[in-house]
Amino acid sequence: MKFLFSTWGSRGDYHPFLALALALQKRGHQVTLGANPYWEEETRDQGVGFVATESYVSPDIVFDYPEILSHQQWGLKALDLFINQFFAPQLDLTVNVLSKEATTHDLLLAHHFVLAAPVVAQKTKIPFATAVLAPGVIRSRYTAPAGAYHHPFTGEIGEILNDLFWTLGAKWCQRVIRQTMDSFYQRQNLSPQSDYVFGTWSKELVLQLYSRHFAVSAPDYPPFFKQTGFCFKDSSEEKIDPALELFLKSGEKPWLFTLGTVAVLDPGSFYREAVDSVRGTSERALLLVGRTENIPEDLPLNVMAVAYAPHEKVMPYCKGVIHQCGVGGVGQSLRAGIPSVGCPYAFDQPNNAKRLEALGVGFVLNRKNRRAKDFRRAFEALSNMNAFEKAKGIGEKIRSESGIERSCEILEKTKQA
Repeated sequence: MKFLFSTWGSRGDYHPFLALALALQKRGHQVTLGANPYWEEETRDQGVGFVATESYVSPDIVFDYPEILSHQQWGLKALDLFINQFFAPQLDLTVNVLSKEATTHDLLLAHHFVLAAPVVAQKTKIPFATAVLAPGVIRSRYTAPAGAYHHPFTGEIGEILNDLFWTLGAKWCQRVIRQTMDSFYQRQNLSPQSDYVFGTWSKELVLQLYSRHFAVSAPDYPPFFKQTGFCFKDSSEEKIDPALELFLKSGEKPWLFTLGTVAVLDPGSFYREAVDSVRGTSERALLLVGRTENIPEDLPLNVMAVAYAPHEKVMPYCKGVIHQCGVGGVGQSLRAGIPSVGCPYAFDQPNNAKRLEALGVGFVLNRKNRRAKDFRRAFEALSNMNAFEKAKGIGEKIRSESGIERSCEILEKTKQA
């Protein structure tokens, strides 16, 4: 079989697709991955076919558009920027490239936010599946939306309130993207859609690429929603620096402070406060700073800072992780069996953080409370709530899963059906 994948976004959006592509190729299939040219070299180096579905955009774009990480207007400001400034000029290119590839492929699997994918499926008639990486983007009367900093309400009244929040959120999102998407559909000689947020997903197969031990499927999910587990892309061939390895294996396990691949470009005082949270104590800390410019001055001996190291290599040696709660980092922390201090910024991060909290393996700090004293308060809270033992148990369960194998099996059966 020949699969056509399409994704967008940061490393956490890209790596699950690459991991799944590599697994399918090992099973005798062929995969072409469509994404931003930023990922072309890594994709081809792994032996996977690649097509550029966008013009080149570097993650450094956060420097010019800090609103990307804004939670203003419950994330609508960031959505406006993404759709109307970044996506709008790319949509027709994405359709043209994917449509050409679709003629020689058997199935299209697209990230839920690749808004051009359903148009490609409609125009070319290629079988189409949607991939969802985080639970907070799936509408349900039993859950809270991605940008919510609260747990879902419960009971009959609670379900009504949850549904109301989803309805209002969908309407607000439609207002932001309606003009751009209507114009796009008209250029493609297609009728405008009533719902561009949820209504354009596949009606045949939606893969939930996250573990049931992180978030169970809600009772009102359609039957064609299939939960597989996390699809981890491990860097087995990548070695960490010997000095870092020595630090990790010497002394008490450190706290890991990291902000992924996007938030790390606008960290504010995050890393300075991280250092102060363990300064003068017996605790230790490892900072993944992304850029050497983010390394605080005068690091004490109990703190080490490096630009980058694979999460799956360092997290098993850490006591806990303080992070923005992108779903990639969430999956790795859960697999490593360590608790989290959630410092969400935008997108699905607030929902992911609150889900960790509900599991008893996370403590959430809002943006106004991320100082050294707040981190120390969070460390104490995790200890008091027995988060370390709970995280260890969840880690054992997630390590026993194979989201990649399950996803491959479902995709193979989909074409056969």
